[in-house]
Amino acid sequence: MGMYNWVNFEIECPKCGNKVDGFQSKPWNGEFEWVNPWDVEEFHTQCDNCFTWIEYERKSNNWSGEEWMKDYDCRVELNG
Repeated sequence: MGMYNWVNFEIECPKCGNKVDGFQSKPWNGEFEWVNPWDVEEFHTQCDNCFTWIEYERKSNNWSGEEWMKDYDCRVELNG
């Protein structure tokens, strides 16, 4: 089992609308800590209800404060 951090983030699943949390990130320096999403390059999880894979990856280092999500690309793989 690899080391990872928990990411303090939740959304509605784009497929089923279920609350999705439990995002993880594999950091270079941490292990089993709570981090903010804007502090990591990538974070991901799977919806517990419909098993849709949701992943965010930073596309730039231009952190824009309150609008930090604009700095990330979201990839969704629908399952089922």
